Amino acid sequence: MATTVLTETFTGITNGQPWPAARWSTAVLNGTADVQTSRGRLLVQPASNSNRARSLASMAPISSFELYATYAFTSTDPTAAAYLRFWLRSSSDLVGSSPDDGYGVEIGSDIPRLGLLTATAKVVTTQTSANVAVVTTTRRALRAQVIGDTLSAKTWDVINDPEPAGWQLEFICPPILSSGVLQAVLRGQLASTVAQTATVDDVSVTDLGTGATSLVRIRIGAA
Repeated sequence: MATTVLTETFTGITNGQPWPAARWSTAVLNGTADVQTSRGRLLVQPASNSNRARSLASMAPISSFELYATYAFTSTDPTAAAYLRFWLRSSSDLVGSSPDDGYGVEIGSDIPRLGLLTATAKVVTTQTSANVAVVTTTRRALRAQVIGDTLSAKTWDVINDPEPAGWQLEFICPPILSSGVLQAVLRGQLASTVAQTATVDDVSVTDLGTGATSLVRIRIGAA
């Protein structure tokens, strides 16, 4: 039976306040993690791959993991290039730019790539990717799952388009963690010269329960 274990809409929080401490822990290096206009803001300064803003959800680790969230970048200019990563079923550390271990989804601010990642002992590997995202500042939605070792994701224009019926990208990953938590990370890029901001909202994490299954299909660009 599916159970919602975390929701976040950042409603009623004064601009400049941190992500709610009852539900999040944050860590930054040349960055900011706060709330602006009832959305979670992650901001990173340019010119370094190490600059980051990370938010770790305070939740019990779960195994069959589904994330829904909306996100937007403030710029698509390559001078402000950064990567927004959502880590599903990740470890609970906040050291460095990525969790020790976990399954992740990556969206670039200036490229249309959606990537599926794994982290093992902080070594991040892109398992597969496809140009199914859109380079835009328009708000978009992301739905992602990790069931067993199958990681799946899709993204769409939450304002103008319905949710795609199927996954846009799916991959059987190497076994990493049997259960974990959510992290959201904005990571800077060495070639950037301008700060980048991503906003996150409408966060919902669902425990899909024992016996959840995912149909394995490598579907590039499919709706």
